[in-house]
Amino acid sequence: MLRTLSPDHQYRRTYAALIELFARLQIDVIAEGIENNTQFQWLKRHGVHQGQGYYVGPPCIQAVF
Repeated sequence: MLRTLSPDHQYRRTYAALIELFARLQIDVIAEGIENNTQFQWLKRHGVHQGQGYYVGPPCIQAVF
């Protein structure tokens, strides 16, 4: 999903509407593939507080996790 979350992308409104719908239905949203601060901040502004990706932290082996 987040590959298409660039500042001028046409799907930003759709993503925002889906996040709002899930919040109203009390469904947690977990973002996958957060790769930069722009994506991270956009998600935070729209109520997504859980996620993973290279921006949050690189992959690690299970023993380290």
